[in-house]
Amino acid sequence: MEMDDVNLLELDSEASVMTTNFPIDLIELIKAIKILKELGFESNISREVKKFIDGKKGIYNSAIKLRKITEFYNSLVDLDTLLLTCHRPLLLDKVIVLENLVKSTSGNLEKDSENLRNFITSSEAIIESFNNLNSKLKNTHNLIIGNFIKLYDADLIGKKLEWKRTIAQAKDLVQKVCSEIRLSISESIGSPEERSIYEKKFPKYILVWTNHLSWQLLKVLVH
Repeated sequence: MEMDDVNLLELDSEASVMTTNFPIDLIELIKAIKILKELGFESNISREVKKFIDGKKGIYNSAIKLRKITEFYNSLVDLDTLLLTCHRPLLLDKVIVLENLVKSTSGNLEKDSENLRNFITSSEAIIESFNNLNSKLKNTHNLIIGNFIKLYDADLIGKKLEWKRTIAQAKDLVQKVCSEIRLSISESIGSPEERSIYEKKFPKYILVWTNHLSWQLLKVLVH
């Protein structure tokens, strides 16, 4: 049940697969002790067992968080399940930031509590940011497409102002969400050189999305 010879976190860089190791029997013991306490049998638990469990609670809670980070990291193997194809360039660098963090982190996290806390905090922040930005991207995308669909019944000549207003709104929405993405990712890139490269490439990333939107608008126009 001891973890001296097992790394809490292991990474297969070639396969891009991360594994969280935590003894199943220890998990079951912690759950059993919790249930006994809830049922009012705490007095039946020996002092030695309580002391042992108390000493493992911190690493157990960390293992639960690491497992969630691991599940997200491993899901990145198939980005199509997370991102629309036209959004991949916009958020790919956020994924790279997480990958770099994972690869640079020591495998013996369970023996370095400060490093473990920092890794979990940083990873959770990156994942939360990724999910929030991805959600905003998808919502903005759906809103724009929905507005384009409304133009099906709007004659281009007779309702020119409606077309102009819809297109202008789409541009504003794209600019707003892309500015937020650019700032978020730029701030998470440590190296000034890498940040500069990212800033130069970002307009091309936006173009992938806007080209897709333009194609959707064209389909409305020629329907």
